[in-house]
Amino acid sequence: MTYCSSSYSRSQSHSHPYQYEYRYSYTTQNGQVDNRTVSLPTDCFDRFISYAPRQTISQQNFMKVVQAIMMGSNATDCDIREAFSILDTDRSGTLDVSELAKVIPAIMPGTTSNTLYTMIRRYDKNGDNTLNLNEFIRLVKGDLGRDLVYRDVLMI
Repeated sequence: MTYCSSSYSRSQSHSHPYQYEYRYSYTTQNGQVDNRTVSLPTDCFDRFISYAPRQTISQQNFMKVVQAIMMGSNATDCDIREAFSILDTDRSGTLDVSELAKVIPAIMPGTTSNTLYTMIRRYDKNGDNTLNLNEFIRLVKGDLGRDLVYRDVLMI
């Protein structure tokens, strides 16, 4: 995928509080241009910014990961693979708690290591306490991102 353009903006509407939007376009392998927009409530994005000095993930990559997680079952396999690659900072081919901790606490305030371990155990089919790409795809396609935001799941 070739990224052509991107932009950030803050917006407000009557139905939504302030949101931070990331818009980007890319050209797919078959030459089509796909436009995407990811919107986050400002408080969610601000939480990420407050974690930024400790993190090794850029704002742009953060938004790409959040997009895949929040799109859930509607996320493309390409978006999920890219999110996985961004999070897999040690290039082990798996995600552990420390790698998930780069994004999940910004989406779900108060997330603890125990919460992240519970999430991994829920989707870890081979019992290695990490998520490989297929397990991460199941996590994302299972709409866990939306569950995190609405706190319907993983209340520990």
